[in-house]
Amino acid sequence: MASMVRPPVSGLTAVFLSLWLAGSLPAASGEAAAPARIDKDIKLVVPAGQVEPVRAYISERYRDAGVLRRFGGPGASQESASEDFTDVYYDTPGLALLDKDVEVRHRRRYTGEDVRYKVKEWVQVKVPTPETGAPQEIKYKVKNRVAGEVAPYGSEPVYPFLAMLKSADRGAASAAFPALLGVAPADLVPVVVVRQHRDRVYIQDPEGPVFTVSVDRVTARKLWARVDFCEVEIEINELRYARRSSAAENIRLARLQREIADDLLGRFPALRLEQAPRYQKVYRGLETRLRPLPLRPLLRLGVR
Repeated sequence: MASMVRPPVSGLTAVFLSLWLAGSLPAASGEAAAPARIDKDIKLVVPAGQVEPVRAYISERYRDAGVLRRFGGPGASQESASEDFTDVYYDTPGLALLDKDVEVRHRRRYTGEDVRYKVKEWVQVKVPTPETGAPQEIKYKVKNRVAGEVAPYGSEPVYPFLAMLKSADRGAASAAFPALLGVAPADLVPVVVVRQHRDRVYIQDPEGPVFTVSVDRVTARKLWARVDFCEVEIEINELRYARRSSAAENIRLARLQREIADDLLGRFPALRLEQAPRYQKVYRGLETRLRPLPLRPLLRLGVR
């Protein structure tokens, strides 16, 4: 796996414009599968001692009317939200997806101060596009039997991968995964549980969200090892991306997104650009903390 190196700030704009303009691979089939899209987010890793200052700065900056007009135009506004997520990552026993920078996860999202009840869940598949490496994302809905269950945050059940999907999507995934991922869905097993708390700011115009700026605090465990890290994700709203009204508008949005990132990098120089998938970041953190024990055999033992 290649190590992630932060390029100079002055050279990043061209990189992200090329990611934004890249096309997508074919969407998954199946009634419950959402159309594929390309993630257009910028990820900045936050040092442990700067998490709260970065969160407070983002919250305060995007309340300013002049700043909001810059990014959302006339009538721009801001909304804030906090959410908790539990992600169960799936891979083959040999961790074939990790080696390909592919992510397959079952995500549960909780909202509110009392995170006892899951309010939404889905299956996400993220595959790097050959042209740029930007992740193509495909979403599947889970079975009603799974989605309707109530579980306290932190004690959720873990399911075999195919058992979560509706019958139409099981067939579609079984047909698509070998070509798209190089593995069969029946070969996937749960390998690690990742929990995160998200503080998110929505920058909106009268039509709805344009950008989201999220501060994600991430935790994962294996045996005695625990990995904690924080990253900021700056994302153009996926519905705006899906609409793709014009190349000029896409370029304008990408430049504004880059401007948000450059502002944070200027204010907090210790932030670090790292576009690696979250699964990769968690794996590297756990691998470091478990040495000299090898992590790969431990992940094959399951998530508990």
